[in-house]
Formats: sequence, C-alpha cells, structure tokens
Amino acid sequence: MLEFPGDFRLNGLSNMTFAALLPTVISDLPLSGPALLPVVAAGYVLSIIGASILVRKLRNWLT
Repeated sequence: MLEFPGDFRLNGLSNMTFAALLPTVISDLPLSGPALLPVVAAGYVLSIIGASILVRKLRNWLT
C-alpha cells in the first residue's frame, strides 16, 4: 500500500510532493496500452496545475 507524506491541499509544497510521487503511483496501477492514456493525461494536467499554483505562490512571496 502506498503512503503519502503530508497533506494534499492545493498549495505549493504539497503539490510538489504529489508531483514527485506521481510516477510511482502510475507505475503501481494495473493498466497497460490505451487504458493508460487517461492516467498519463491526468498526470500532466495535475502537474500543470501544481506548477501554476507554485509559480503564483513564489511570485507573491518574492514581491
């Protein structure tokens, strides 16, 4: 069973933790071939959302 450290509210550092664990989560799923495409697409969407939130937080922190 996978254990996820920290909370996964939509904020910068927890999104970075989730993005770091995402390849492990995907590789543990029993999917192959075309069934894997929605999972990979969702991973890209989540990483883009996490990156945009992190950039916004960094911009607010630096100004």
